[in-house]
Formats: sequence, C-alpha cells, structure tokens
Amino acid sequence: MAPPLSRPAMIGTPFPLGDPRLDTVRGPFLDALRERRDKDAAAWGHAVMVEAENNHLVNGHGLADIVDAGQAWIADEAARAALALLPQEIDLRELSKLHVDPPSEIVEGIPEGEVALLGGHGGTGKSLILLYLCVCIALGRPWYGMPTKRRRVLFVGCEDATRSKDGEKSGPLHWRLVCICRWLGIQIADLHGWLRIVDATHVDAELMSETHDGAVLTHLYEWLRQQMHDSQVLALDGASDLFGANENVRRHVRPFVRALRRLIPSDGAVILLAHVDKTTAKTGETSEGYSGNTAWNNSVRARWYLRREPESDELLLEVQKSNYARAGTCIRLRWNDSAHLFVADETDAAPTGPIARALTAADEAAAILHIIRTATEAGDPIPTSSTGERSSYKVATARGLPPAFAGKSGRAKFYRLLESLRASGRIGVDSLRKPNRHQIEVFCISATAPTAVDSAPTASESAPPTASVAPPTAG
Repeated sequence: MAPPLSRPAMIGTPFPLGDPRLDTVRGPFLDALRERRDKDAAAWGHAVMVEAENNHLVNGHGLADIVDAGQAWIADEAARAALALLPQEIDLRELSKLHVDPPSEIVEGIPEGEVALLGGHGGTGKSLILLYLCVCIALGRPWYGMPTKRRRVLFVGCEDATRSKDGEKSGPLHWRLVCICRWLGIQIADLHGWLRIVDATHVDAELMSETHDGAVLTHLYEWLRQQMHDSQVLALDGASDLFGANENVRRHVRPFVRALRRLIPSDGAVILLAHVDKTTAKTGETSEGYSGNTAWNNSVRARWYLRREPESDELLLEVQKSNYARAGTCIRLRWNDSAHLFVADETDAAPTGPIARALTAADEAAAILHIIRTATEAGDPIPTSSTGERSSYKVATARGLPPAFAGKSGRAKFYRLLESLRASGRIGVDSLRKPNRHQIEVFCISATAPTAVDSAPTASESAPPTASVAPPTAG
C-alpha cells in the first residue's frame, strides 16, 4: 500500500481557501488572495503533471489519486474553517485539567497576546516613545524604569522615513534610532535579530479598506501576516495610515482590532499608535484618550494616553485602561536636548551609555549637592526632617529642585538619593541651634565632596558624540 499523500501547505489567511463564505467577500484582499491561490494551484498542478509524465506514478499513486487527495484537502480545510468561525462551547472537565497561568504583561500596560492602543495628539512625541519602547523590548531593558520581557519586535513605520526619497540622506527614523542606541550604550547592529523595521512611508499601507460591501482586509494584511513569522511584538505607527475604514463605525473597528490580534503569538503583543481628535487634544486631562467609536476603547485590552501638561513642557504618559492589571500608571516625561529624547523622572535603571550616565549625574545627584551647598552658604541649610512644613523635600523644592523630582515618585527618589549621598560620604549631618535655642539637624557638604562645577558633567561630556547622520530638519 502506498504511503498517504502529503497535503500542500495551507495558505494561512483570515479567510481560509475552502470556506464557501469566501465568495461573499470583495475588495483588494480577495483579488490578491485569488491570485496567490491560482499561482500556487498552477505550480502544484504543473509539478504533478511533470512527475506523472516522467514516472507515470507519484509516490506510488496515480494521477487520479492525486486529484482526489487535493479535493479531499480542500474539503477538509473548508470544514475546519467553518468550525473555527462558529462559537465553541468549553468543556469544563477538560478545562480543569489545564495548568492555570495568570495574565502576564511584556511591560506594564502591554498585555501578552493582546492589542494595546497608544493615543495622543499629533506632534506630542508618540512615534519616538514607541520606537524607544520597541528597542527596550528587543533588548529586555527597562522602559522608563519599568522592566520588560525580551521579545522579537517588528516595527512598521508609516509616518517617518528611514531614508530620504533619493536615498542620499538619512531620515527622521534613522536619527531617532541613533539617539536611542546612544542613550542605551549600544550600536544599531546590536539589535539585529531582535528588532526589524519596515519603512512603509512610500506606499499605501492600509490593512483594512472601506468598500461598497463594507470593510475588508487588504493584500497588505496578508503580507504583514507573513512578515510576522519570526516576530512576537508588532508595533504599528500608526492607525491613520493603516486603518482605511470608518473609525466611527463599530462594525469596522472591532474586526480590525481582531485581525491585528490574529497576527501575533500568545507571548507577543500589538501596539497601535493612534491620533486623537481636536476636542480631546484641547481638553488635556481626559479619560478618553482616543478618537472615533468607543469600539476602539472596548476592543483593545489596554490603552495608553500621551498628553502635554498644561503650562509646562512636560508630557504625561498614562495607562487609562488595563483589563488584566492595575490602570492608572503615570510617567512624567521631559525633553532632553543633549540626548534628543524624552526622559522620565524615574530614569531607566542602570543606564549604560556614557551620555545617560553623565545626564543622570547632572540631573539628580549633582543637583541635590548644589542645592545643599547654596542653601548652606545663604544661611538657610536644608533640614534633615522628612515631615512637617520645613521638610528636606519642601525646602529643597523652594530653592529650585529640578522638575525630575516632581510628584510622589520624584519625592521618593529625592530621599533615596539623599541616603545614597550620605552613605557615600558626599554629604553629612550637622547640628544647628535656632534663635529659639532649639537644635535641629541639617545637611552639609562633606569636605571631600566635589564642587558644583566638578560634580556636573562638562559640556563636552554631556554632549552626544558626533553622529554619522544628521538630525532631521524642520518642515
């Protein structure tokens, strides 16, 4: 008896080939799918005929057997496709035998196996922040102080090019990647195998389009599905280019989010960048940091919102929705001219790049030393008390503590650094008698501590090294 025929590999698509409902779908996706189906079928048929003519048998089977096997394969795929498109009842007895894994996150606010939305007004810095997140995930490095799980990342950029149109000059995306790698103390080549970047700025990149028959997936969706074969995290910048249907129609939005979810493995994630409308952008502080139908909020399992702080140059990055963890996480960001990046009040743990080390010293420890020194020279030293109206933090804030120490997280960091400076011997504690004869303890600079000039990096130390590419020009 001849061995069973091996069936040709199934062409993976959201609409399996044997599904009779395939004929009801219209649009670019169907055209591309049919073209591929015809090419594959023609190639398979040609190979069969060549083998049949040369050997009269293929693996011990006649040509009629081969045709029958192909028809059986199509029927089988149709049956499985129909079953997959129907709701399924869960067998609780079988479910009870499975190991229970709690929902997990790649980074706080980015759940595994789900789609997360990052919304914000145009020009706030979403693309740069997303690229920084992708690099951190690819390296397994902390992102704004939050630990990440290392994953292979595919970044699709539709807004910022890596090269100029003529290919002679670098583009904004290249420059941003250079700055991020410097900050982390790595080379771009170190990301090879973990981060892949697709430049889609020169093509019509819609993954879903609106037709007379409704919203349909395009041929680029199938192309993107193939690109995800060795990636786990998919970062998309952004929805305005990739979603060509109506953002205000629930029946368009939900299938789109579900289609994105199908692109990733269970240990991956999709991070979709999206703009917000003018009303939301003007509102500033809002709990609805997205544009369009509420299906955008309801379909994703996590949602971030990036906005500018009123009367400030700072940004606030906030988790406004998290189905599997605690929402409400806020990260305060500020622009750093030397690094050409947004940095957080809680800077990344153990920064490895020389720029990062210099800037961290300048912004944190050196700033506290400078305030203690100038306060002592002015006759109003910083008290050691951590409570009351004249606590260390309040007095230092009044004397110009940098914005990096703002808020609860900044206050906690201030006291941690004080303890670190005391432990290293750079500051000490002295007793001071007040006019009312009460004694208080105040901080003082140790004799071995460097001066304000010595403790801060010089301009040459804090400036980034000369790049091989130029920063993007405005316009």
